[in-house]
Amino acid sequence: MNITIRQRENGKWQAIVSYKDKKGKWRQKPKGGFDKRKDANQWAKEKYFELQRLERKGILGNSYTLREVFETYLSVMDNKNSKDTSNTQENYGYLMKLFSDFMDKDINTIKSTELLKFIDNKRRETGHAYNSNIVTLNIVFNFAIKKLKVCENNPCDILYKDNSKKDERIKFITENFYYELLNDAKREKLKLFLRMLYETGMRISEGLGVCTQTVIDCSIKIDRQFNSKKKKITYILKTNNSYRTAPISAELYKDLKKATCDIDGRIFYDLTYDQVYYLLKKKNTSPHCFRHTRATLLVSAGIDLTIIAYIIGDKIETILNEYVERNDDRLESSYDKIRQIL
Repeated sequence: MNITIRQRENGKWQAIVSYKDKKGKWRQKPKGGFDKRKDANQWAKEKYFELQRLERKGILGNSYTLREVFETYLSVMDNKNSKDTSNTQENYGYLMKLFSDFMDKDINTIKSTELLKFIDNKRRETGHAYNSNIVTLNIVFNFAIKKLKVCENNPCDILYKDNSKKDERIKFITENFYYELLNDAKREKLKLFLRMLYETGMRISEGLGVCTQTVIDCSIKIDRQFNSKKKKITYILKTNNSYRTAPISAELYKDLKKATCDIDGRIFYDLTYDQVYYLLKKKNTSPHCFRHTRATLLVSAGIDLTIIAYIIGDKIETILNEYVERNDDRLESSYDKIRQIL
């Protein structure tokens, strides 16, 4: 590691600290515009000690672009588990596209203020919060710091979640609203699908993967889902908790059993992801809101939380913190019970 101090033609002083990267190539950290030689020398000494510290930590000379960090992270994720990572690859692909302005920059040159300004501008332009994208980017930078050791600081640290925009979807589907949705669904298969979502709280991909052989004894065994992008059944679910059996009514069981299916037994082979979303978006709700509704109804009925978590296919904390909504249909009767114990 070398220090060079020189005076430029304009009379200003410049300091240069040179070092070798991991490939043996010389790199420089220069700074100019100093009025006095001693000021340039002071900056060079501080930079020299900083680079020495990074060298001891094994970071100095690890030159990675953000794109290379993303690609390495995804490669590690692919090798780490055997799950179908097509959705993960797609999500990270979107993130790389969103932050395309930063992808080919050295990861150590990306500043917190640049990211913050970029996110604030995107929020003003699109109206989106980008909260989940910030969380994922933070994970990638932490991977670069802890695993690759190619940078020291996480520039996502000052990025903040935008909680100003309320989720206006109807998360709790009342009985009246439920029948309104069924009435608006013109196709019988779509009606049947909505009935199944309402009774089970399934994820839409799980629902599209239901086969006649998994509908057993007034219940549905959830051990597969339909990948809409690859147009095929996969036996890899979102989490380990997702593998479960959900009880259904005798009427729904009978209708599922007599429904048409394809050669593999898939019942909703003639229904698409977009067709379901199109109807529900018009009514200001979504398939995921059926999960909120089923969790809320089960909690309102006094079902044990461990059983609810199993049926919904998620952790108890998630059920309580994210899914359960106020059940206005049971509100007055709940008030009566409270009054009795006052």
